[in-house]
Amino acid sequence: MNEHNNKSVTGYTDANAVYKLSALLSGSLSFGLFAAQDDAGNRFLATTTLKQTASHEEVHRKLVYDVEGIAPLVYIGRLHAAKPTDFDLMIEQMPLGIPSHLVGKGIAEPATVARLGASIAAAVERLHAQRQPLLCLRPQSIYVMDEGDSNIQLTGMAPRAECFYFSAEKPDLHTPLAFDDTFVAPEVLLGLEPDSKADLFSLCAIMAFWLTGRSPFDGKGYLGHVKGIMGNKRAYHLPADELGQLLESGLDSQVANRPKFSELKHGLRSIAEKGY
Repeated sequence: MNEHNNKSVTGYTDANAVYKLSALLSGSLSFGLFAAQDDAGNRFLATTTLKQTASHEEVHRKLVYDVEGIAPLVYIGRLHAAKPTDFDLMIEQMPLGIPSHLVGKGIAEPATVARLGASIAAAVERLHAQRQPLLCLRPQSIYVMDEGDSNIQLTGMAPRAECFYFSAEKPDLHTPLAFDDTFVAPEVLLGLEPDSKADLFSLCAIMAFWLTGRSPFDGKGYLGHVKGIMGNKRAYHLPADELGQLLESGLDSQVANRPKFSELKHGLRSIAEKGY
């Protein structure tokens, strides 16, 4: 995955110059993640892409995700630099803490992974109640606060960047992308109609990543990762303990073989309560 470059940038804003991009985190203007802030010093996460293939209003309606646990979407429009550029811009409120992929080995305790996974499942289930799957969950968009002694707390998710990229015109193969990996379910990558089990797949892949420090699927670079998931090419299988078996069932390439989302949530809560 791309580490945060934190390269300072100036001059890029939304159309009304409310949100000012301050640092490039990863990628490029064709698909980039930036830190941004307003005049009050509030922190935001900015995603840039080539032109969206639908109207800004339509993309906004699709990605609003107005439920507890998911950071608010605050802007979708054209990226400006004194005048309009050729790129589109999305602004999400940045949750407190840091992205989970930067925590390191402290997140690898099975009980901690199960507890965080259950909290995420509860937030995503609230979205499912609105008949809206999330589709593009990833560890880089899940924010946590590390309070020491394995007391890692979920602070929120800003999960829209990859979906915003999917709905935009695609850059050429040599363009630096914001992510070197993906955790999207194979049915989403194939363009099939997904349901809640697509989010279940993503969440199980993320928890496997937390446990091991790497994706459970083979592949080098973003496109290699896509091919690994679509071809069900596994980098490893998890241990045959309770958590490992639960996650393996969620990583099944056949949608019908995966557990129900409620079953995953209850299983994770049970493991977290047992403390192992």
